[in-house]
Amino acid sequence: MKKPIYLIGLSIILLACEEDIVNLKGDRLAKIEKHYGQLTELEYFTYNTSGQLIEVFKSIPMEDTDGDQLILFSYKDEKLVSRIFQPVNEQDFYWKDSIVYNTEGLVSDIYHFYIEDNTRTLSFTNRFIYGDNMEVNRFEYIYHNQSADPLLIGKVFWKGGNVSKIEFWKSGFLSHETAYEYDNGINYKKGKPYFLDSYYFDHLSELSENNIVLIRITDHGRLGLVDLFCNPCSYNYTYNDRQMPTAVEMPTGDIFKISYAY
Repeated sequence: MKKPIYLIGLSIILLACEEDIVNLKGDRLAKIEKHYGQLTELEYFTYNTSGQLIEVFKSIPMEDTDGDQLILFSYKDEKLVSRIFQPVNEQDFYWKDSIVYNTEGLVSDIYHFYIEDNTRTLSFTNRFIYGDNMEVNRFEYIYHNQSADPLLIGKVFWKGGNVSKIEFWKSGFLSHETAYEYDNGINYKKGKPYFLDSYYFDHLSELSENNIVLIRITDHGRLGLVDLFCNPCSYNYTYNDRQMPTAVEMPTGDIFKISYAY
């Protein structure tokens, strides 16, 4: 069984605070249909009686994947404490995220393990530092197979409740930065523990109030972003009468259709 390979993407997703982790108000996600050309991936969301997300079932087309997957969420004292990723056809292998909080109740560390044949191995850690306003202003990515020092540091800038820019630093040098523009709709990812997406990195998009519509990337010559297929990268949305997105057209042209449970 091959072990997971974690790649540094353009940014890292994280959780901001307790009320963001467990969102008991507003529209709950019921299903997301991800249309990748001729392939369709389906994601079904299940909640407990308190409104907490406890399971996502992913129906994944069998093309260079391990097939369908369950994602299980566990809570303690109303806080998300773990996520388990279990391939349906691989009972002896799975991933686990363990989430740790600081004294203010904010996420301080997320430890990412893979488990194979009952052996648990720590792969990497996401570490988060907050400013006086309790917004994330820095994150660190520590890859334990290489060094205890951060492999990547992100400096986060905010404007009007949204992440406006992230600077990515490696070995003391500014590698690249990403700037963001937003719509006026309600962010369908905000407060949803599913979007703590440590494996397929995103743009802190579950922290902002609104949905990203444009990303601009500036390469400072140390990462080599020459293979980017878009810059800027645009996202187009369709909304319901609550101003919640019901469809997203990705920069690749792929379409995500979103359903809610009211």
